[in-house]
Amino acid sequence: MAEGNSQPADTTPPTDASADASSPDYLKIIANHREELLTAMKATDWVETKNKDGIRITYRMTDKGKMFRCEYEVDASPKVSIRYCSPAKGPLNGLREKFRKSALKSVEIIEETEKYFITREVLGSAMMGLISERDLICVYGWDTETEDKGAYILHPSIEHPKYPPKDKPVRAIKHAGGHFFFPVEGNPDKSNVVVLIVLNMGGMLPVSVVDSFQTGAMFDFATQWKDAAAKKFHESN
Repeated sequence: MAEGNSQPADTTPPTDASADASSPDYLKIIANHREELLTAMKATDWVETKNKDGIRITYRMTDKGKMFRCEYEVDASPKVSIRYCSPAKGPLNGLREKFRKSALKSVEIIEETEKYFITREVLGSAMMGLISERDLICVYGWDTETEDKGAYILHPSIEHPKYPPKDKPVRAIKHAGGHFFFPVEGNPDKSNVVVLIVLNMGGMLPVSVVDSFQTGAMFDFATQWKDAAAKKFHESN
C-alpha cells in the first residue's frame, strides 16, 4: 500500500484555526493515525466475528480497546466511495446522512480548512434504550487519490475547547477511525473497503452491549452503503 499525497503540515498556508500557533497540529495527528491504522491492517491476530453477504467483520485487541475491522466491496471508485462516509455538510460533498439510516441525530462542523475539518456528531439512543445519547468530537483528514489510485478518510476523536465533555450527552471517544479504499484489480470503478474503529462509548456499559452495538452498526452501514452504491446513489446526489 503506497503512501498518500498529503503534504507536510509546514507546507500548508495558515488558514482559519491553523493560523493560531497554539492550535493542535491536526495534519500531524491525521498522518500519525494513518500510519497506526496501516500497521494494524498488517497484523495477523484478527479474529472473525461475522461474515455474511460479502461483509466480513473481525477484531483484535489493542492497548486502546477492541479494534473492529469491516471489509467489503462497493460499486464505486475510491474517489467516489470517499463521499459515502463523509458528512453531507463537509467539503467532500458527502453523502453519509443522505442514505444512511442510523441513530445519527446531528452533525455540526466546528472548524474547516482545505486540509481538514472538525465535527461534533450526536448519536441518538440505541439498542432499545440500553445505550443513551452520545456525542463525539472528530477531526477528518483525507486523500482522494493516493499513489496506488486508492483513497482514505480518517476521523479519530480529539479534544476541543468549544465542546468539553458534559454529563449529557455522554462523550464517546473514537480512539481509532478510518476508511481505506483500494481499487479492485481490473475494475477501477469498484473499491475494496476496509473500515477500522476503536470506540469507547463511555458510561457504564457492559462489554457485550458495546461489542454487539459496534458489530451491528458496522454491518448495517456496509449493507446500506453497498445497496446505495449499486443503485448509483452518488450520480443523482
